Amino acid sequence: MDRTLLTPWKPTKAQLLAARNKLVPDLVAKNLIVLFAGINPGLYTASIGRHFGRPGNRFWPALHKKSKCRSERSSR
Repeated sequence: MDRTLLTPWKPTKAQLLAARNKLVPDLVAKNLIVLFAGINPGLYTASIGRHFGRPGNRFWPALHKKSKCRSERSSR
């Protein structure tokens, strides 16, 4: 069986530059138990449109380690 490893999508330099003025919308639902607040999302986050999305971001591994989160990369 030939399996091809999936490589995560990574924005190009042009896409990063185009994300300069892009906003990442807030995600807030009714009846929250916990709310994580980050400030000043970077160009990588803005270009992919996902909070704490950069592969090296320590948010998801820390959340996974300290909670019963289903997966380490729940943002994807």
